[in-house]
Amino acid sequence: MSLRKQPGTVLRIAAMVDLANDLELERDHTRSTDADGIRPIERCIRRLRTEGQSVGEVASRLRKSGDYVRRVESYTRLKKTLRDGRTA
Repeated sequence: MSLRKQPGTVLRIAAMVDLANDLELERDHTRSTDADGIRPIERCIRRLRTEGQSVGEVASRLRKSGDYVRRVESYTRLKKTLRDGRTA
């Protein structure tokens, strides 16, 4: 994996990861997902599509491809289906 950083930066990142592992720190998921496990990009795409925007409009607005928007939308529906299936 290439970080495209100078060696000193890479060493500092590695040291921070080691420190986090040593302290048994966990990643803060509160800012990246909601209670349903939906990521911000998934929420944004879901909201825009619910508002009636086409896949092309959403893709253009987010500077993504239409295929990307469809995949994220499909993945979000799958997450919702799995979540609803577990609670039922």
